[in-house]
Amino acid sequence: MSRSTSSEAKAIRAAAKRLLEGRPITVTTDRLSVVELAKESGVDRNRLYRVHEQLKNEFIDEVAARSAAPPPATPRERDLAEQVTALEAQRDKDQALIGELSADKTQWKEAAEAAFRIINLLEVERDKVAALKDSRDLTIERLTRELSEQKVRDQEYASLGEHRASVTALPGTQERRVEGVGDPSSSEHDPQ
Repeated sequence: MSRSTSSEAKAIRAAAKRLLEGRPITVTTDRLSVVELAKESGVDRNRLYRVHEQLKNEFIDEVAARSAAPPPATPRERDLAEQVTALEAQRDKDQALIGELSADKTQWKEAAEAAFRIINLLEVERDKVAALKDSRDLTIERLTRELSEQKVRDQEYASLGEHRASVTALPGTQERRVEGVGDPSSSEHDPQ
């Protein structure tokens, strides 16, 4: 191996390490590919494929191994994963409860609307009953007054006794004739 080849190999190994650790100097993407390895190491890609094929393959194998199996979790990562699992379970319970509460809210809202409709109908019926009661009271008052008046007329009529008179309009005139029952002296003309 020539001196330039060994310095290229060192540059390739250092670039691979930086890329795999996620701290590249030259490359700005997070991709782990041969193109990024060539850019990071400063070695021509064709030379990387022809001269440094073994280093290129080692890099590809390491990328594949890291992609296939995640690194072992630290105790802190395990604790965080357990917390995440617990929080996800709590979130699922909370979402189920929110669904139930939303259904309850909808039912209560519908019940309240139905109650308001019933209250409105009852108020209309109450007003109708009050109007009927007022009408009944006025009718009773009118009939009571008419009955009292009729009683007074009946008492007056009864007090006349045998001196009752009948009033008859004379045909074709405005005059009225009063005829007494049983009293011949009560025959008079009543001008109007």
